[in-house]
Amino acid sequence: MDGYQRIAHSLEIKNLAKSFLINGLIHPVFSCLDLEIEQGEFVVIVGESGSGKTTLLRIIAGLEKADHGSVAVAGKYVDSVGTERGMVFQEPRLLPWLTVRKNVSIGLELRKIPQTEIDRTVEAFLHLVGLAGFASAYPGQLSGGMAQRVGIARALATNPEIMLLDEPLGALDAMTKIRMQRELERIWQEQALTMIMVTHDIEEAVYLADRIVVMSKEEGGIREVIPVSLPRSRDRSSKQFGEVRETLLREFHLNAQ
Repeated sequence: MDGYQRIAHSLEIKNLAKSFLINGLIHPVFSCLDLEIEQGEFVVIVGESGSGKTTLLRIIAGLEKADHGSVAVAGKYVDSVGTERGMVFQEPRLLPWLTVRKNVSIGLELRKIPQTEIDRTVEAFLHLVGLAGFASAYPGQLSGGMAQRVGIARALATNPEIMLLDEPLGALDAMTKIRMQRELERIWQEQALTMIMVTHDIEEAVYLADRIVVMSKEEGGIREVIPVSLPRSRDRSSKQFGEVRETLLREFHLNAQ
């Protein structure tokens, strides 16, 4: 948006490990996990339940602590939440007593940004997500897709370099999901963001990703990283799209062995 200047950020994960203590027993999630993501990439993380997809995303966000290893953004180690990383959850988590405008502006208000700048920023991002006419509406008056757009606008308003998305479209119906996938692709391109997204939807991963990271519970980390070099916007009915989808499905079959 006007007035925003982005600098080159990349994400580097080294030797990352995480486990949970459940009923007195240690349950490892992943270990020795290494991954580097360049500025402007759209990386999608897939894998069976329990393979650590959301846990990895929460560690990148600073919401969880790793057992050991490191996460660095542009060379700066992550040890807590930060404004250079925005998070969008599966549920929009909007405050029902606040209008759309106030839900989007809340993070800016907490940072004591001047009201004129808040108003300008909120207006710009509501326009970006196609909700300029709904600023005075309340969450209960919105459809599921519209509510997710508000959540995306709220995350964007804090001017992150990296957007972290935890199955943000998982609860939407099929047609709304397809429209929102296109919107995510457009926002990513217009804002020159780095996006890291967790999904269970294979086709969604192929449609959006520059690279697909396949996580495996059995192998305790990343099984495979699959590049997706298809031109954008992608034709879901093309032979090339189907080939990438089949490659990804084979990886899931291998995980199930």
